[in-house]
Amino acid sequence: MITSHQEDILPLRQVFDSYNRTDARRPEYMNAAPYILFLILNTFLKDVLAKINEIVKEIDGLEARIFIGQERTLLAEISSLKMKILDFWRIVEPQRMIFESLRATGTSFYGQEYRHYFVILHRAHRRIENTLKNAKETIEALEESNQILITVKTNEVIRVLTVFSAIFMPLTLLASVWGMNTNYLPFHDTDKDFALIILIMALALAGMLSYFRHKDWI
Repeated sequence: MITSHQEDILPLRQVFDSYNRTDARRPEYMNAAPYILFLILNTFLKDVLAKINEIVKEIDGLEARIFIGQERTLLAEISSLKMKILDFWRIVEPQRMIFESLRATGTSFYGQEYRHYFVILHRAHRRIENTLKNAKETIEALEESNQILITVKTNEVIRVLTVFSAIFMPLTLLASVWGMNTNYLPFHDTDKDFALIILIMALALAGMLSYFRHKDWI
């Protein structure tokens, strides 16, 4: 078997190391090409599944943090996990046809006695696909929930600002009216004009607050 790669591939290195550690069974490995193929592919599939399980753990961690007020912080982490899942899916999905073909026609090439090896490989690949699909659906659901929480908080801020704007608009109008330079204004040139104007503004503010509370807007 000849391999060509720029960097060391850990699962492949594990396969070669297992040959070096099992001197007693080395002739069995060397005389069974299908078993060598199974061992290599199964090692790679286990390594991929382990990496996907790490992503699942990260998703579980995000799920535990999504309702503690870190919505905006989680946006970058959710996007990063989505890209990881997408990268794995681009690798795993095209392999489905290969493992299905190996299960269906591998026995005619290698022999019926190796059929269970090919079935194991196919099941391992299906497990990886199902785990990826579940992770993809979960991260998309978390992203949607996170976006809803962000939208709700943004709407809450806008609602509060709108209420404050509506409350102070009449006060601004009253201040503008009494600030006009006209010949006649109520309470003009009286000893308590300022106090009366402040009182009118306070009553207008209290009336607006009472109305908004009655409507459950604040």
